[in-house]
Amino acid sequence: MAEKMLSVDRSPLVRRSPLVRNPQLRLVVPPVVIAHSPRSSKPYPPLLVERSPSPSPLPGSSSVQSKLRRLKSEIWSDMDPIYHGRKLIQARYKHCSEVFSAARNSGNSHIRRHLRLCEPRLRVHNMVERLQSSAFSTEAVALANWKFDHKITRCELVSAT
Repeated sequence: MAEKMLSVDRSPLVRRSPLVRNPQLRLVVPPVVIAHSPRSSKPYPPLLVERSPSPSPLPGSSSVQSKLRRLKSEIWSDMDPIYHGRKLIQARYKHCSEVFSAARNSGNSHIRRHLRLCEPRLRVHNMVERLQSSAFSTEAVALANWKFDHKITRCELVSAT
């Protein structure tokens, strides 16, 4: 009996922008959607399209599309989603810019584990806890539901100097 070899369909490789490798520019790279070029039948090279807050059609796609899945987990307050077409495939961590698999079949335990151990995130959370303990009651309410955002942090840093 001849054994049949199973063929595995692999997803196309995601190519990073050369800007992502530069640590100074890593903070300003927005979440991206990777779309295939409408001019080519091949899946390469992908086009990088900035993700808009509202689910709008991608270049080359039909105008009737389903909405993007709502990201319900609390891990998404610290992650930027990366889409391939209309499918979520990866997530970029806001604090250290590390990229994780975020497909539906990969789960999110590996991301949660990183959230618990990431040094830059722990430093920021410790600073917020110290600010909450020393803040007045009105300021403590503002710090209760904070969300880390590089753009806001950068603007605050510029206005402080």
